[in-house]
Amino acid sequence: MNPVSPFSLRPAILVPLLGAVLPIGALAAQSLPFMDAPFNRSYRVRELPVLQGPLNAPYGTVSFNPNDPNRLFIGTNADGSTGYVYEVSVRRGAQGQLVAIDPGTTGPMSFAAPFQYAGMDWHPDQSTLFMTRDGGGTAFVDQGNLAGQVLTTDVSALGFPAGSRLTGLVVVPNGFPGAGRLKLIGTSGQVFDSGLSPSGGLYRLDPAGLHAGAQLPVRAGGQLQQMGMHYPTPGNRPFIGNNSWVLVCNDREGAVYAYRVATSTSSSPAIQVGDPVPGSRTRFAFGLSGAWGITEDPVTGSLLVVGDSAIWLVERGSSCGSFTPFGTGIPGAGGQTPLLSGRGCLRIGQPLEMDVDNAPAGQLGVVNLGFDRLNFPLLGGRLHTSPTIAITAPANARGEARLSVPLPDVPAGIGLRLYSQALYLDPGAPFGLSGSNGLALEVR
Repeated sequence: MNPVSPFSLRPAILVPLLGAVLPIGALAAQSLPFMDAPFNRSYRVRELPVLQGPLNAPYGTVSFNPNDPNRLFIGTNADGSTGYVYEVSVRRGAQGQLVAIDPGTTGPMSFAAPFQYAGMDWHPDQSTLFMTRDGGGTAFVDQGNLAGQVLTTDVSALGFPAGSRLTGLVVVPNGFPGAGRLKLIGTSGQVFDSGLSPSGGLYRLDPAGLHAGAQLPVRAGGQLQQMGMHYPTPGNRPFIGNNSWVLVCNDREGAVYAYRVATSTSSSPAIQVGDPVPGSRTRFAFGLSGAWGITEDPVTGSLLVVGDSAIWLVERGSSCGSFTPFGTGIPGAGGQTPLLSGRGCLRIGQPLEMDVDNAPAGQLGVVNLGFDRLNFPLLGGRLHTSPTIAITAPANARGEARLSVPLPDVPAGIGLRLYSQALYLDPGAPFGLSGSNGLALEVR
């Protein structure tokens, strides 16, 4: 028996971790945020709490105050006439990690921002803040600074297409191809590019017009798809921290995609240096219930993604947990024994994914999860765990079952050790039942 804690207390940990004792289809339908491979081996995503205050979703623009890493600009009532950008505080833990958004006391830089979307970014020298805004079919970029200077540029007059609403922008940071250039994107999915030049305390767009760039994928008939963009700080992370990736939010899919950064300009197809390369798209995070704006915490390098109803924090996580098979199973018809294995990244906030192979075709079965590793003789084989929770896993015509169960981001689940075994009705088995090997799981 597992001596870690009294058995009577263990379900209090496991049941919230898995959600409930439900069929696998019902569990999989729940909306939870996840990281996608290969990024899930280095990151985790969770909802960042928002304390009581004036913030009303949907959230649109987001950026930190360059003079104070504990102050955040965040757009509320995005795409609405009552849109507003608040300067709010963030709360941090002992190691500087973000633990909550605190809008209880708003800062002096809060301002009205009707019809703001997901684009907000500072010039690399932190002198100018750029923000997207739609004005009745006309696309605007607002430029301002902490001294209170404000300038509005009609980018429709510079060549931004009239049929596309301006939803996102980013200034390419130093160290990346195209550094210092402004990238704009709208509902058409096409990226537009402009040079920037200093004038009167603010950076201004190139009056000669915009340059058409990369065309990113767009779902047919969709609106508000490609949104906020962000170039991750070089050297800050594996995979995306090497001057070669740009992240793009997709509102419709509730996802963030990573694209390689173009290192040169091309005319066919149109692409500008520093643009996302369309064919390199890799899903970074998903299940975010809307993904509008994105920014980076200057203290920890974590990413903040804001959307329809929540603020998500993508942060460095520990390595994945482990799946370790053990023991023999219960032979079925013809001596055939089901095989249970694990896949993916076993970690809170990620799916628990297990596969059953070699099961009796078309038969009902369950995968049992428990806290105790057993080696109990049963029906000519071995029982490997006491079933605290049973997950339905019917076998298809090939004798396969694929399980994907959301593991919510419950800190009590870190370090949790579980044991599992698949059991199937098997009419051809000597005792009418067949079972798999055992599988030990350690959650990270």
